[in-house]
Amino acid sequence: MVYVTDPANFEIKLRLDDQSQVLIRPIRPEDSEIEQEFVRSMSPQSRYFRFFSPLKELSPAALKKLTQNVFPTNMAIIATTVSQERETQIGVARYAPGSEEGWAEFAICVADAWHGRGIATSLLQVLFDLAKDSGLVGIEGSAMNENFRMLKLARQLGFTISLDQRDSRISRLHKKL
Repeated sequence: MVYVTDPANFEIKLRLDDQSQVLIRPIRPEDSEIEQEFVRSMSPQSRYFRFFSPLKELSPAALKKLTQNVFPTNMAIIATTVSQERETQIGVARYAPGSEEGWAEFAICVADAWHGRGIATSLLQVLFDLAKDSGLVGIEGSAMNENFRMLKLARQLGFTISLDQRDSRISRLHKKL
């Protein structure tokens, strides 16, 4: 469990097994440029798995919406690294109101070069703690059935996985907090 006293302004420093340093913090409106760069740098497959479409970049309206936090209703956190005094976004996790009272819909994406290094797990653990602290009772999401990494991570984190009733290409993920 991570204890965050100020959801609008916290920093969690991680040191990965390979000694890389990663910072987890809330996304801010001034992060629109690194958020757009992050989306543009994703592989077509990763963008498809995240957005369920061949999107190449975020529209100005989407970018504005995705860089705003309205805790406790909506929350997005990012993982970043610093190289040559420049911050680079390498992951993002967010939640927004879900389909039922007390539940939130979550989404996560990690830069392709950073897959398999524990960043998604760390982001989701922090996000789930923030969601629980905000009074939410559960978290839900969707994953393409061919997104084997996400489905494996969901199993490891204790999600219940079921086939989407409206689209057999999608799995629904549910977890009580």
